[in-house]
Parts: sequence; C-alpha cells; structure tokens
Amino acid sequence: MKKTSLFIFAMMMVLGSAWAQERASGQQRINWSRENILISKPYYLRATLELDALTHDLKIGFQADKKQKTWAIALIKLDTQLDTDWTGIKIVYKADLPPGMMMYVGMEEDDEVTYESSWNSKPGEFATVTIPKNKLSMGKWCRKPDKNEALDVDKVKTVLIGASGNWDGGGSMQGNVEVKDIVLVK
Repeated sequence: MKKTSLFIFAMMMVLGSAWAQERASGQQRINWSRENILISKPYYLRATLELDALTHDLKIGFQADKKQKTWAIALIKLDTQLDTDWTGIKIVYKADLPPGMMMYVGMEEDDEVTYESSWNSKPGEFATVTIPKNKLSMGKWCRKPDKNEALDVDKVKTVLIGASGNWDGGGSMQGNVEVKDIVLVK
C-alpha cells in the first residue's frame, strides 16, 4: 500500500512538473481523447478515426468514389480555455493525400465561425508546420458572418485538423493523416 501511494505521488509530481514546464515554455498543448473528438466528413466519404493507445497519435483514414470538394476532419472539443497571447499553432503530422487534397487546421468559435488555414504536405514523412495566428482566415464556407471579422481566441471551443480540398483524380481515392501533436506557441 505504501509503495503504491508513493508511486502515485511520484507520477503526480512528474505530470505536474511537465505541465509547469509546458506553461513556462510559452506553449499550450491541444489534448484529445475518445471523449472529446469526432470526425466530420461528407456523406459519400468513408472515414475512420483512431487514437493510438500507446503513442496517443490521432489517425484519420478516408476513401471515396466521388470526384468533388471533400474533407475528413477531426473535431477536437476543448475542455480548457485557450491562452489568448499565442502567436502560432504548431502541428506535427504525417499525411498521404491524393492530388487536390491539402492539410487543414481550423479554430471554431462558439458561434460556429471558423478561422482556418490549409497547406500542401510531403507524402509519407513526419513534418512540423507552424501557422502564425494572423494567417488564419475566416472560412469561406462559414454560414454566419463574424461581427468583428477577427479570431476571438477566448471564444474558441473546437480545434479542427485533417484534410480538405478538391479531389481531382479519376476512379476512387484514399488518403490518411496522422497527427502527433498540436501546440499553441508564443
């Protein structure tokens, strides 16, 4: 009993130390679990969402037979409010995407307005990208106008990550995205 209590106390100290170091470094990690994540996709796209139990990696796989605008995006519901003084969002990922598809990240405010960015990726290799906050633009597909036309960090309730684009190939297509980390940096 005494050894178990000591072990639990030691683990709490390690986790507390890691959290303090993360805060001191000016970073805020976006955390995900089975309780706060789901996938968004059009009806014609078959998609899977997996969370690796050991590495905690987020994996999205998708395939479709239609040729048009498509997306496979994980929606991560936040359980804490974001720091308001971050300057960029850093993503560690690997993607194998069909022609016309790009990596995608978005920040959705509580009023369903999303600020987003997309970029091309190299297939099959892990990469790190940092997107400055001022490079996130309001999504063209947002149904509601944004009153102040600016990302209100204190209203962000969901982080979106995945792939989006106009698939321009013939036949069927498939792709996958693996995300190791999403961190807000100062």
